[in-house]
Amino acid sequence: MARRIGKKERLAAALLRLTREDVATVESDLARAVTFESPDDRAVLVHDARKKLKAARALVWVLERRFGRKAREARRGLGDVGRHLSQTRDADVMAATATALGFNGVATELAAHGHDHDGEAIDLARRGIGKSAALLDRIPADFKGRALMHDAFDHAYRRGRKAMRRARASGVADDLHVWRKDAKRLYYLLDASQRKLPDNARGLVRRLDRLGDVLGLDHDHAILAERLAAMEDGPDLAGKLARIEARRDDLQREAWRLGRRIYGASPRRFRSRVRLSKARR
Repeated sequence: MARRIGKKERLAAALLRLTREDVATVESDLARAVTFESPDDRAVLVHDARKKLKAARALVWVLERRFGRKAREARRGLGDVGRHLSQTRDADVMAATATALGFNGVATELAAHGHDHDGEAIDLARRGIGKSAALLDRIPADFKGRALMHDAFDHAYRRGRKAMRRARASGVADDLHVWRKDAKRLYYLLDASQRKLPDNARGLVRRLDRLGDVLGLDHDHAILAERLAAMEDGPDLAGKLARIEARRDDLQREAWRLGRRIYGASPRRFRSRVRLSKARR
């Protein structure tokens, strides 16, 4: 089945199925990644693995509201796996961002040693994913998945609204990054549920996806600015930082526009828009 909850599928069984499938795919991807000699080939698999991990963590976050510590340990374990893999991804992202800005010399320097520790990072990630998989296998499917998912939608939406207001007030990169994580969590939950959502909720899912991308690009530029400030101290630095700041201004304007459309509704109105259909037998 596709990576979505089936229209006739029970929510409890679907949540566990999707989570376990994502984790199993990450395990498989990482096993393949260690066999590749090309850093570029490894980077593709690592990128896909990280996306699946984020989706899985969002669903485990839902389960955590019912199963507490067991699910929380699995979610945190998946987070640790993602952090191990980020070591192999961050240099590529910064190099790509520098290239898009025309900082080709910087991009070359960033990419030169970005994969020096790939093997160690992937090995740590493989050990961690196995532990989380074992924890998830112990979670039973005898719970009310629809009520749990509705509660998770509501909580994720409220968190996102609060994070947006905080980011808007401060403009701090860390607050924008927190907002992105909350928006992505809601996106993953709604995207997995699309077959059970009303048709008019699909636009919301698309906007959340775009918001996550825009805020992700903003974060990439913020990290590049920090790295440049540590790498350089010459006459060109101020000009490069100004170009990064201008690009971040554009990205944040788009983020605020999307945020107003996504989070402008009251929580009560939002809940009415994302009511899941019941499983049919």
